[in-house]
Amino acid sequence: MRRMALEVIYIDDELELLEMFSELFSNDHIRIKTYSETEPGLNAISQSHPDLVILDYRLKETTGDKLAQRIPSHIPKILLSGDLSFQSDDLFMKIFRKPIEMSEMTQFLDQLYRQKKSV
Repeated sequence: MRRMALEVIYIDDELELLEMFSELFSNDHIRIKTYSETEPGLNAISQSHPDLVILDYRLKETTGDKLAQRIPSHIPKILLSGDLSFQSDDLFMKIFRKPIEMSEMTQFLDQLYRQKKSV
């Protein structure tokens, strides 16, 4: 049986953002699991093979770009960053600058859901 919901894993050490994402993006179309620490998040990624991974740039133990290198390349990743000096690289399909425009994130996730649904 195919999963129809967009499966998302979000790793960030800002608990307020994790809670906000859980509230805003948990619905019939999107299932989001949030992690405040990198290792449990990486374990969840390896077990569930999500459709998308969202990473914060500045984490307690590392940075989002270093963490992205530990995630299989076939899993799409986006980065959230308030660090304006960070430049885009090929690891991420998109970079959202903080503060995040939630309407832009909603539009992005909806588009990914529609793409998954049409496959």
